Amino acid sequence: MAKRLTKAERATNSIVQTYKAAKQVKERTQQKLDALFESNAFYRVFDFEEKDKHPYHHLADIAKQVADQVETLVAGIKDWQIDQYTIAEQMEKIKAEQIWSKQDEDADLDYLRSIQAVAMTENEATERFLNVLETANHLRNIATKKHIRSDLETLVTNEQQKPKLKKQLVARHSESDPVDLAKDCVASFQSVKKLGKDLLACGNGSSTIRDELAAIKEARTQSGSGYTYWSTWYLKV
Repeated sequence: MAKRLTKAERATNSIVQTYKAAKQVKERTQQKLDALFESNAFYRVFDFEEKDKHPYHHLADIAKQVADQVETLVAGIKDWQIDQYTIAEQMEKIKAEQIWSKQDEDADLDYLRSIQAVAMTENEATERFLNVLETANHLRNIATKKHIRSDLETLVTNEQQKPKLKKQLVARHSESDPVDLAKDCVASFQSVKKLGKDLLACGNGSSTIRDELAAIKEARTQSGSGYTYWSTWYLKV
């Protein structure tokens, strides 16, 4: 029979997996951008204004933003005590188990262990989590092949262009060997979504993420501003 994980174990495992997924997307978007400059002679030889406006730059920037937001969230909740352990202590337990079982070194776990904890209220952590979720969701939506092609067509659009010429221009602004991002971006979003579920009952003694989601939803609804979809979704979980 599988061991029943504690809240601290579930939350910490989700944190590690979320960071790994975000890092993977960050690396893949950079790989796509690098492939454009390395494999496309047009981009290697010429210097032009559109070069810095290429959609791949935006994808890489958003992916970096997701990874940075995850790190900020981790720093804010590392010292939260959940069950008998803090998140930081649970990370040390995972590290000890890896050493005991002679597993390969986990560089991502080691990096998360090295992040300096900062004081963060449950409300602040909830707002930061929603930022991660919404940014990861945005990246998932703009990283599809269809959306990327649409962005490339916008880059080269001119009403005088014939369809055949537009196709040639899109190819000119693409990497020679396509680097697909969709699968990794969906996986990253799903890991963030799961992290939210595992953090719902967590807090630092005065509140929980679930309580703060309810408060944020009410405040945003009353003010008529802000995005309430995800706070509403989690309150149904």
